[in-house]
Amino acid sequence: MTGLETQDAPEMDLDPAAAPEASAKKARRRQRPARPILVDAAKCAGCRACQLRCSLRFEGAFVPALAKIQVRRLVGDEAREFDVLVAEDCDGCGLCVRYCLYGALALGQREARG
Repeated sequence: MTGLETQDAPEMDLDPAAAPEASAKKARRRQRPARPILVDAAKCAGCRACQLRCSLRFEGAFVPALAKIQVRRLVGDEAREFDVLVAEDCDGCGLCVRYCLYGALALGQREARG
């Protein structure tokens, strides 16, 4: 070889069906009933770590406005400074709970299937 020639790279299989176990795991995850996110807003410091981590999971980037959990600053409420809202379409994965630095979030029990 002269250094200007290229070797053929091995072909990569980019077919999503190539990893059936990954898609089966994802399908099982969707079938589980969601675990509710329990909020203790009095403990919330407003750091939004939960919001950032949630948006990273769902959007692949830090886009807090698109997170399934939203932290809002309250004005004029002396009892608490922040409110934490969890969207109805939250799947209860628990990442927000894991990344909450102040213990303001917890995972509830799954609802029994009827």
